[in-house]
Amino acid sequence: MLAKIKPHTMGGVIKAIPSKSYAHRIMLCAMLSNMQTQIVGNYESKDMEATLSCIKALGCKVNIQNGVLYLSKEKKMQDEIILDCIESGSTVRFILPIVAALGVEAKVIGKEGLQKRPLKDLIDVLKEHGEYIDSDFLPIVMKGKIKPGEYKIRGDVSSQYITGLLLALPILEGDSEIVIEGELVSKKYIDITLDVQKEFGIQIEQTNSGFKVKGNQKYIAPKKIVVQGDWSNAAFWLSLGAINNDIEISGLSLDTQQGDREILQILMGMGAKVQIMNDVISVKKSKLNATTIDMQNIPDLAPIVSILMASAEGISVMKNVDRLRIKETDRLAAIIETLQKMGVKCRYQNNELSILGGDKLCAFSNGAYNDHRMVMTQAIAASVAKGECVIEGVEAKDKSYPSFFVDYKALGGDVYVK
Repeated sequence: MLAKIKPHTMGGVIKAIPSKSYAHRIMLCAMLSNMQTQIVGNYESKDMEATLSCIKALGCKVNIQNGVLYLSKEKKMQDEIILDCIESGSTVRFILPIVAALGVEAKVIGKEGLQKRPLKDLIDVLKEHGEYIDSDFLPIVMKGKIKPGEYKIRGDVSSQYITGLLLALPILEGDSEIVIEGELVSKKYIDITLDVQKEFGIQIEQTNSGFKVKGNQKYIAPKKIVVQGDWSNAAFWLSLGAINNDIEISGLSLDTQQGDREILQILMGMGAKVQIMNDVISVKKSKLNATTIDMQNIPDLAPIVSILMASAEGISVMKNVDRLRIKETDRLAAIIETLQKMGVKCRYQNNELSILGGDKLCAFSNGAYNDHRMVMTQAIAASVAKGECVIEGVEAKDKSYPSFFVDYKALGGDVYVK
């Protein structure tokens, strides 16, 4: 699929979609509970499809009606357990430790893009504690059951490894400890995990080196859970307000563990006019100033922040960008190439990306890199470009936000998708 987008004044009111980060964790915690529950959210994205597929295979009955997921335990798991993670890195990194803790035999598969994403550090630590895993990359076969103990894991590769262990270790028969080696990246995603686990009655003790996890804990599902609004996807609309026309977005909690809430501070720090009234946030079109931002703990904001920087006066800098290379694509290379096609001068050096803003973005034709965030980033940029833009492969948006272009049109966007 491709999208043809003409520059057009956009703006209006929109509601944030439910948080994918929270939904993943809530569904998996509910699966580990023996209680029926209702989860109010959005389950249309490919990533949600991946997690739903896995929890079905692991013995859950799933029924979705009008945005409400009704989840309960089946009497037994499927005879042949095949866990299809599609292209969801979160799903695979969360599900591997859970499968190992449940002690079931399963085959874990995924699409080609997911087969290339790193898993070795997580697989190694599971194998050290008794799990049989036949490969470092998908597809893999798992057998056995991990034992409680000390789990040493690098903190600078993926916080999702640590989340997977945090979800799995409480159901083991003995106590465990997670020891994080090196610097911990994307800590706020771990805070989301702890927040959800607390809601399910799981207690985790944070230490100077990681976490202590008591065994023999029970996940107790609330009768009903509402998934909070997604700051990661809302960042695209908030940024649109700053560079195109006024936007109001509702359904976002300021009292959240989502690290991408930082988009508000980024916008205000660049001079954007931001107002907050109850749960409604408004951003007015503004003259933006250059800035320097550390992306270490907010890597998912990097694509749209690059457009804000390209629209600002002066030279802006994104620091700690190297880990963008291990996302859905080499996201750092994708950002650089996209900026260059828009006529924006940028330079990478020593884990930093410098962006010279100020000029109006050129019309461009580009691919989507099979990356949902690059689709949405380019669509926001296209709304203020000098002429018609073309983005190929826009179906990648389905990973997290299938209705993105529906909302884009509702806000006044001039887009034709075929």
